[in-house]
Amino acid sequence: MAAKILHPLAVSAFCENLAMMLRAGVQTDEALSLMQGDGSGGLLNECAGAILERLNGGESLAEAAGACGYLPRHAARLIAAGEEAGRTDDVLQSLAAYYEMQDQLQKKLKRPDLLALLVEQGRETVALQESLEETGQKLSQAVQLDNRLRAKLDEKDVQIERLKERLNEKDAQLARLTQRLNEKDEQIERLKGRLEEKDRRLGLLGAQVDELVSGQFLSMDGAYSLTDVSMKVELMLRAAQKAANRYLQEAQKTV
Repeated sequence: MAAKILHPLAVSAFCENLAMMLRAGVQTDEALSLMQGDGSGGLLNECAGAILERLNGGESLAEAAGACGYLPRHAARLIAAGEEAGRTDDVLQSLAAYYEMQDQLQKKLKRPDLLALLVEQGRETVALQESLEETGQKLSQAVQLDNRLRAKLDEKDVQIERLKERLNEKDAQLARLTQRLNEKDEQIERLKGRLEEKDRRLGLLGAQVDELVSGQFLSMDGAYSLTDVSMKVELMLRAAQKAANRYLQEAQKTV
């Protein structure tokens, strides 16, 4: 049995109820289920059930509305445009107002006038549909542009993170080099101190040699000739020189 197109006032009620529940955050299938089982019976419940059945079968709201046989085709086309633009609730509310006004006009106008008005409204509906489709295309282009910009931003974020990692590595290298320089400075200072100590000890050794030579020379009596004294002094100086050279070699090995 073929479905019967709803009266304009019934179409208005259907669109208004569905728009109200969608704006309240109710999912489309849940909203249709509530409308189907509200207990009032009649074509509105049948319409909601038919659309819900097709919706559960994988069709979109617009496809189900166009194929159920209860709603005017131009209403389904406008719902499709609203879905594409992400404004389904707004389109349903506009359809509710439109069909309510159409019902009021039908009651007031004679048939010829009503037909002329319906033709004009049909034209306006087509224009509105074209406008919604154009808006949907612009929205789709804006979404694509936004996705491209987001992808570029993500790439920039990745580049920034890589640069941060490299900067951290350079900071770590600089810290290690600074630590090594500080260690070298400390080592140099220690070596300077040791060299100064060696110089001091060499000075003391030289003074001791001088004192030794002087004391040996003064303690000699007349039993020794001048030649003996000279040889003895030379031997003492050589011994002192050997001791000094040996000390310096040991000091250089230590450094």
